[in-house]
Amino acid sequence: MRKIAAPLTLINHLIDRPIILGLEHTDFALLVLTLALSVITFTSGRTNMLQGVVHLLLFVAYILLIFQA
Repeated sequence: MRKIAAPLTLINHLIDRPIILGLEHTDFALLVLTLALSVITFTSGRTNMLQGVVHLLLFVAYILLIFQA
């Protein structure tokens, strides 16, 4: 994440304009949940069925929110 953040910060200062991610509130919440869950999963060394089910539920929520009118 730091490898991406450093160039973006540099570009932000060079063009003197803010960089906007462009996500709605629900999309941002899903992004934060996904990143947090991924950190927990990959740092634990071993995964279990519960972590896999939570990943799948998060994916289903993302799919449902894509097709929401």
